Amino acid sequence: MLETPVDGDLTESIQWLIEGGRMRSLGFPELLVILGVAVLLFGGKKIPEVAKGLGEGIRNFKHALKGDEEKVEEKKQA
Repeated sequence: MLETPVDGDLTESIQWLIEGGRMRSLGFPELLVILGVAVLLFGGKKIPEVAKGLGEGIRNFKHALKGDEEKVEEKKQA
């Protein structure tokens, strides 16, 4: 088992996590579990609405980062 760096800086701690194999990508089984929990929480009919709201939120966040807020408001008014 790997020992956690105690006196190291943040970069060494992150490197330890990556090399230690603790940070993994999501695989198919994990995605199925997440989808199952979402269906249990929201129900099958609410999932498209939640996904649409999430997509709009991400889109607004990207536009805010780029400074395109004025263009988004003009599109809504048209």
